[in-house]
Amino acid sequence: MTNALGIAILGAIQNGDDKYRMAEAVIKALADGAKPSHDEAVEIGTAIIGNWQHAGLFNGQPGHFPRPAGPPGDVIPWYLNYVSDHGGLSIETDDAQLAKELDVILSAFRTTSPATPGTEVFRCTTNSGDEMEIFHGRTPIWSRTDRDEARFLLLKEAAQSLSGHSRVGAVLHGAAVRAPTGRVLVFIGQSGAGKSTLSLGLVSKGWQLLADDHIPLAREGTSLIAFPTATAVKPGSMELEETKILRNTYGMQESERDGVSYLSLPHAAVGGALLPITAVITPRYGPDLDFKLERVTSEEAFSICIGSGARPCRLNPQISSLASLCNDVPTYWLDYQTSEQSLLACHNLAGT
Repeated sequence: MTNALGIAILGAIQNGDDKYRMAEAVIKALADGAKPSHDEAVEIGTAIIGNWQHAGLFNGQPGHFPRPAGPPGDVIPWYLNYVSDHGGLSIETDDAQLAKELDVILSAFRTTSPATPGTEVFRCTTNSGDEMEIFHGRTPIWSRTDRDEARFLLLKEAAQSLSGHSRVGAVLHGAAVRAPTGRVLVFIGQSGAGKSTLSLGLVSKGWQLLADDHIPLAREGTSLIAFPTATAVKPGSMELEETKILRNTYGMQESERDGVSYLSLPHAAVGGALLPITAVITPRYGPDLDFKLERVTSEEAFSICIGSGARPCRLNPQISSLASLCNDVPTYWLDYQTSEQSLLACHNLAGT
């Protein structure tokens, strides 16, 4: 759906057209390239629709979980309540470590008031095999899992609930910062690619953190929704100069999570604020890489987004927000050897 061919085939499906009409749409979409014959156009369109079917894009109901959860547990010692101007979230759990970590990460939204009508309630309990099971009400929303994934999933739900479901089109996996000029850069990519390190490096130079790990993407696709949370700093980043600067300025809270500590930075924007995205960057660090800032196509950008963990919302899932992001906001590969190179590239993009 991020190129003319996909949109043409989608239009043919929505119009209920037969194979002849679909073939015409394919031929028209490919007119600037090697124009296919009518039979070849039918084959191309049919193959793309088959791929979409295999991927589950036409499913009317969610698939079955590979490791389904059982009934939710009833012994719940920890009740966590969070609220914003756009929604509320309650998390019930029997795991002390998970409760402590969530409360540190979501401290900007913490409330001691009882849950109000409309607040979404999630329950995360531990089964007899020490696996975690997550429920929305009493409906499981994931397979049996471990604490790290449970925390990730609950924070993704928090990003949607506290930003307002009607406003969120998808959740990106990465970090987002705002330059002193007001321009907003989003970093996405696989874990370990340097997203958090790059964002903290910019914050240490006077930029502001808008979201970390989970970035709510507005439904129109070209803006993000500020989601202020504490930043997880992994052991490998602890001794970096930028981390030391921020740790000495704002302090850091240790956790029981494999040496991970949490850094609570000043809020760059009120939770729920809408900010247009200037550019999306996928950093790639390597001592042998040549420094390069290279724009990618919309199709490549879409693949990068999905590969990095971006997903449509659980409620009313649509792909259009991610497609708009990839079509309308420039996305770049950033290859670098040193932090000086990566920081300079970001300063240039933001006009600082």
